[in-house]
Amino acid sequence: RTGVRCALKVIVKERPPTVKKTSLLTSSLSGKTGSSCWRIFCSSSSLRSSDSPLEAGICGSGDVLGHFDRLVQRGSVRRDDQQIYVLQRLAQVQHQLKTYSQKIYLNPPNHSKGVSRQSQGDDVTSSRKEEPIPPLLPPKGLYIYGGVGTGKTMLMDLFHSHVENGRKKRVHFNSFMLDVHKRIHRRKQSLPKRKLGKMFTYDPISPVAMEISKEICLLCFDEFQVTDVADAVILKQLFETLFKTGVVVVATSNRAPEDLYKNGLQRDTFLPFIDMLKEFCHIVCLDSGMDYRSLDQPAAVKLYYLTGTPGAEACIDALFQELALTQKTATGPRVLPVLGRDVTLEKTCGSIADSSGCQRLSGNGSDV
Repeated sequence: RTGVRCALKVIVKERPPTVKKTSLLTSSLSGKTGSSCWRIFCSSSSLRSSDSPLEAGICGSGDVLGHFDRLVQRGSVRRDDQQIYVLQRLAQVQHQLKTYSQKIYLNPPNHSKGVSRQSQGDDVTSSRKEEPIPPLLPPKGLYIYGGVGTGKTMLMDLFHSHVENGRKKRVHFNSFMLDVHKRIHRRKQSLPKRKLGKMFTYDPISPVAMEISKEICLLCFDEFQVTDVADAVILKQLFETLFKTGVVVVATSNRAPEDLYKNGLQRDTFLPFIDMLKEFCHIVCLDSGMDYRSLDQPAAVKLYYLTGTPGAEACIDALFQELALTQKTATGPRVLPVLGRDVTLEKTCGSIADSSGCQRLSGNGSDV
């Protein structure tokens, strides 16, 4: 039997809460085979930690390398040569984006094929002069991969904060794909009802990608990973349109491109996406072997607690109470809509939730 209790600091919006990879975990084994009981305290990926070194003095302009140097001098972060190399690559993308315009890719000029009626008698040389000059390729993005805790997300957030182009978006990859599926569903629902006996095929993926391209020209993905076959089969077509319409992608991942969706169902349909990713993004490894999350953590926010240790449960309770003091609401139950289901959390306070995994979370008869 397994028991889980969680205290989650989340921003409750219309989307389901997601858990950030930096977390506080309590764990113990009871000594019996197959029996364990653990409890976690963590923050949402949609939330910026108040003690993050990037929170102080972030600006919307300037150079990412200069900002990083100031953080090092202030003692907020440690100097890391691999991180500096990645920042240099990000600074190049930032510089290219200063003068980048996506309009030519969204609205390509409508050149007539061949020669006009008036020039039908002209020679081949004159017709060649009328051929349009293809636009320059958009800036190449960056795919940053490496082990956990090496600073990939911090560097991407630093880069994103300094990009002056307002048509940018920073999003967790899982949240992005949920939004894509919602857009696809919405477009399918808007189609007229199919008449009996008449076949009609509609592919909403490219229109959805065009819709996204018109909203943003820079997409920053955190934790790029593919685990779902529904995502895998649409990624190539989705990103093919995004790249062709000039969207620049910067992503972080724990996996090298070749390891994405490894051993997944229908992976052969996914493999062309990897080649396309390499074509439109520079692939950079950031893996210094250092997990910065485990360094210099005060006792109140250490990475894990053994529940067999005296006072561990009380410490988690104290963490919840400490966070609850920052909220302006009373502690009590709350119902969250998650993908069409109502999930009831018995102990919440504002954006804080404390729940046992052994407790059944109501949601149309399903267990979580």
